Amino acid sequence: MKKILIYNFSGEIDDISCLFPNDRLAQIASTINSAGFQAEIWDKTNLSTISEWGKSNMEKLGHLNYNESFPFYDEYIKKEAFSIAEKKFDLVLLNLWQGSGFKFSLDLARKLNNINPYIQIIGIGQKVDWFSEKILNVIPELDGIIIGLEHNTATLLASNTPFEKIPNLIFKKDGKIINNSRQVVDPNSISIADYSENKYSEISYKIPLYEISLSNQACPNNCTFCVRPGNYGKKIIKRDIKSAVSEMSELIREKKARVFRMGDSTPPRLSLTEFAQEFINQKLNSDKIHISSFSRIDINREEDFSLLRKAGIESLFFGVESLCDESLKRMKKGTSYEKIKETIKRAHSEGIFTVGSFIFPFPEETEKSMNITLDRINEMKEYLDSVLILPGGVYPVTEWGQNPEKYGIHLDRDYVEKMVLYPIKYLIPMELWPDFPFSYKLFEKSAEDVSYKDILNANRYFTETVRKKIGIPGIPDYYYTLARALNQNHFEFTKDTVKALSNRDYAYFEKIRNQLTGLK
Repeated sequence: MKKILIYNFSGEIDDISCLFPNDRLAQIASTINSAGFQAEIWDKTNLSTISEWGKSNMEKLGHLNYNESFPFYDEYIKKEAFSIAEKKFDLVLLNLWQGSGFKFSLDLARKLNNINPYIQIIGIGQKVDWFSEKILNVIPELDGIIIGLEHNTATLLASNTPFEKIPNLIFKKDGKIINNSRQVVDPNSISIADYSENKYSEISYKIPLYEISLSNQACPNNCTFCVRPGNYGKKIIKRDIKSAVSEMSELIREKKARVFRMGDSTPPRLSLTEFAQEFINQKLNSDKIHISSFSRIDINREEDFSLLRKAGIESLFFGVESLCDESLKRMKKGTSYEKIKETIKRAHSEGIFTVGSFIFPFPEETEKSMNITLDRINEMKEYLDSVLILPGGVYPVTEWGQNPEKYGIHLDRDYVEKMVLYPIKYLIPMELWPDFPFSYKLFEKSAEDVSYKDILNANRYFTETVRKKIGIPGIPDYYYTLARALNQNHFEFTKDTVKALSNRDYAYFEKIRNQLTGLK
């Protein structure tokens, strides 16, 4: 029987979410096992592994470029590659992350290929979403990559189906890249995630916040900055809601879980309301359960927010991006300031902590669009509880990446090579980030005349205005629910977590894990 390994190591821990159980990997393993094969997960992004690495080695890892290494790193790569080979795995699904996680995966693939070139290595995950077939030029040791949801494709690989007949697979043949046809994945064909110890190694060393999915991750829009429609399609297929709530119920019963996140960036229309109603119907105890969720203005503005709150949904993340209607049109967001304002106000009025995510600056940002957005954030400050701000990123599979000149974007010659290793730090200040390998038109300056410092200064001004003048903090939705579950103040929890990430204080995260699992 064919043996499949699903391998995950994100490198430097740049956000607490890296330490959550990975529901997608658990679903892939479960789907493969249901088809009669043997699959297991080695999730090395866990508190045991990063403690073994230690603060200094993790810091060194975070600063490696393509050709650099150090003794501990080399030994660890060698140990992992030999462990995989000794277990006689036939297929390795390598979850590709950003920054140092990508560097690690690249070197592991090389070492594994050197030890046993007959092991198939397939790339999956975040970096595949962002860079598609360009990954195969950067890591030629990969036998292929899977676009979109990997579950059914992985099962076909396990069954020795010829590469040419496997949908959603991209591979090289005779020096040419073959991009197979895309197939929409029905989420109801995917097995429920399996977090059992014998299938998901070191699951007990993860922070127990579990994601629940309600769809196939597709999106009907075509936002200029987004990778999702190109990878997952535009046809949203809703998961059976009873199955989703039953999955949560099982996790509550078997894992004593009490913190969850709805993981769809585009939850199907009214699916959150249906989930909340089924949650109540199944008599789950919302007083002890803490849930956050993605939400979209254009898709989810008619949800019953009162019902959501009764079912334990405490925080909603809205991808707002801008409050200037002209900018929203240029981004192809499919919404407007009035709809955004009305939706967020209704959610907040029902006791839900509202989080608005903004792209600032973005290509062709003007002082006028900036000031309109800032003025409107100020208008919404009574019911917009948190504002997250990231500058516009340019990825090859997006409209920005495919048509850079059209959007006033300039790409460096080695743009792809630099971007696959680029470490996005999320809550950590941009001053600590490396320069971007791209630039874009900003405040009437052409892309060629805009430096990273210009983008940094624009982002700093916008962020400081939101934080200090308007007075809205930056707290992610799942930080809020974690703080609630830990009975902590969410402002202090976020501050302490960012500090721990910056200082690589892994004992801090072990304490969180212990509190949520009842360990001493």
